[in-house]
Amino acid sequence: MPNYSLKPEKSTLRFLTNVLKLARQAISEEFGEELAQKTKIELSRKMYFTLGRCWPERPHIAYNLAWVVLNKENPEAVRELVLHEVCHLGDRTHGDKFAGLCDKFQIKTSGSPYDPDYPGAKELPPVSWVVCMNCGDYNGLVFSTRLDPEKVKEKLTGIVCRSCGKELEYRELSDRSFRNFSQKLRKLRLYGTKTWESLKSISAQ
Repeated sequence: MPNYSLKPEKSTLRFLTNVLKLARQAISEEFGEELAQKTKIELSRKMYFTLGRCWPERPHIAYNLAWVVLNKENPEAVRELVLHEVCHLGDRTHGDKFAGLCDKFQIKTSGSPYDPDYPGAKELPPVSWVVCMNCGDYNGLVFSTRLDPEKVKEKLTGIVCRSCGKELEYRELSDRSFRNFSQKLRKLRLYGTKTWESLKSISAQ
């Protein structure tokens, strides 16, 4: 059995390099060198709510860079995430084949339903969105913050939407509420309308 392990490193860059090496090693050992070379593996700055994603049809694996760096002193948790996503190359769901691959890699995330909490892992700060509740434009302002929400609101008071001119509203969004909000934005674009109220009337037809 190959040694799929990570160890703590003083150098963040070295740790991140080892994360990518571990993913490619695991792919090579389980799925072959050709797929290992073909698969795009990246540490993404654009993942706000998910820790990792795998698209086996591309093939492409992305890991949440902020979470990996935050947990560089907990290499076991990072290892579990790395190998979890590698397993999805063989099964994009959390089905029996996925569970079998998890067992083969000796990681704990083979249960069903999958529990995304990694033992001892630090959590990222909440993601904040500044959105226009009139037209749905989020003005490109997406950020993580450790500031108190009230202080953030004070800083943003008076900022208006670039699209409709209404004052923007600050929100902290959980994973679920982000998905709901994203669905509303997609519907706005689909129906070619500008406001939540007109979306309601169109959707009801």
